[in-house]
Amino acid sequence: ALSYAKRLARLSTDLLDMAKASYEPSEITMEKVRIDEVLIEATSKVQTINSSYRINLEFDNEPEDESELEIHGNNYLLCSAFMNIAENGCKYSFTHMCNIHLSFSSGFIKISFADRGLEILPEDREKIFEPFYRGQNKENISGNGIGLPLAKKIVSLHNGIINLITKGDETNFEVTLPNS
Repeated sequence: ALSYAKRLARLSTDLLDMAKASYEPSEITMEKVRIDEVLIEATSKVQTINSSYRINLEFDNEPEDESELEIHGNNYLLCSAFMNIAENGCKYSFTHMCNIHLSFSSGFIKISFADRGLEILPEDREKIFEPFYRGQNKENISGNGIGLPLAKKIVSLHNGIINLITKGDETNFEVTLPNS
């Protein structure tokens, strides 16, 4: 009963976040947000939700100017998007581990969420960003099919893109956001 209640609470939260992400962009409070701080908050929350999940956060390169870490965005929504991607990485990984790499290039921040686990089947790859869609090989893994569509909506709201890159049991969701 407790497990069912937690899943129902998570579904409710995700649906509310989906509604928030669907507001008119002018209705969403945007401010300067440090992406490294949002990632640290998101990883901490994921590990609080499930203590068996392990997340490794690495910087590929250090920015010369701290402003390269900033984007114009909504902290709550970005944290929700990153939590969903990282939690999926841990949930579907054989070792319950997700590696997050943060890098910077001219005008962009790139965040890679990588895991080794269940392969996303070719027929599922086009549909995983559709609300309530769950892959065919989900087996006994709980979920509701909201996390990735919500993440994509939030990333788009921040003028970013999310790409899926797979190689066998390696899955990588790459988020690219413009920095301020």
